[in-house]
Amino acid sequence: MLCKDCGICCFKTEMLITDDDIKIILNNYNAPLKVDDFTFKNEDGYWQLKNVNKHCYFFDEKTKLCSIYKFRPEGCRYYPLIYLEDIGICSLDTDCPRRNNFYLDWRERRRTSEKLMKYLKKYNFIK
Repeated sequence: MLCKDCGICCFKTEMLITDDDIKIILNNYNAPLKVDDFTFKNEDGYWQLKNVNKHCYFFDEKTKLCSIYKFRPEGCRYYPLIYLEDIGICSLDTDCPRRNNFYLDWRERRRTSEKLMKYLKKYNFIK
């Protein structure tokens, strides 16, 4: 696992999530959970992961791992590839200390960038 013992991406997260992500989480989480436990509607009207103690609700501080990794939101699956809205391209997030371990093959990075763009457009996260 490339993200072992880090979790920087889970701190002060602004990850947008979809209704589909919410359903998957609710159906797979192994404890009672309500939507407003882990998400909220942001000022633009999109669902967003909630931060608790300055990190994502699902981040385990002891293990520094995601407690829902196998069914994490789609946006989290693309990370550290992010969309830079101001310049309209996908790039590796400079906040990720292990970003150079991901998408080493340029073809894979291009395919994943295309998938990320499709995902963002499908849910109207970008125009």
